[in-house]
Amino acid sequence: MKRYYYRARPVKKGKWNREISVYEQLKDGRFYHIGTSFVNTGSYRGDRAIAAQILHDEKGYQWAEKAGTHYELKRKDISIIELP
Repeated sequence: MKRYYYRARPVKKGKWNREISVYEQLKDGRFYHIGTSFVNTGSYRGDRAIAAQILHDEKGYQWAEKAGTHYELKRKDISIIELP
């Protein structure tokens, strides 16, 4: 199973108030930064959905809307884990 990690933190950058960063853990234990997105929490579908969107944009993984409230990757062999 392929694992990706994301970290969400509050920021104040223009109209954005949340930053979501996605990382991949390399075999030697280091984290490789894949992408970052700044969002306005008034109009987004959750941290995990933004992480899935970053993976879609950067790695080309397909995603699908689930229950009209959030997005998930279609592949079941990929896990997205939140970092504290």
